[in-house]
Amino acid sequence: MGTLTSGTYVYEREGGRTYARKVGELDRVLIGEDYSVQLVQRNKEIADEWIPIVQAAEHNPALQDALDRAKILYELTRKHNLQTVMHHPV
Repeated sequence: MGTLTSGTYVYEREGGRTYARKVGELDRVLIGEDYSVQLVQRNKEIADEWIPIVQAAEHNPALQDALDRAKILYELTRKHNLQTVMHHPV
């Protein structure tokens, strides 16, 4: 997020983001975001990271096996509301 200097500012909201600009100027500085905007951005970053991994697993049995194990671990943790699940390295 940007930093502001002293002066009089106009505050504008657009697309869940809050901007400030000095009176009489066109350049503006991002000073805040709605939580939902941050969440959407974070989810996009996660998807951008995982989509190629899932696609690669279609042709890589070892990678598919690792993803299957991760899914099982996730489901066990979620289903039983556990913070940790016993881990046995293979």
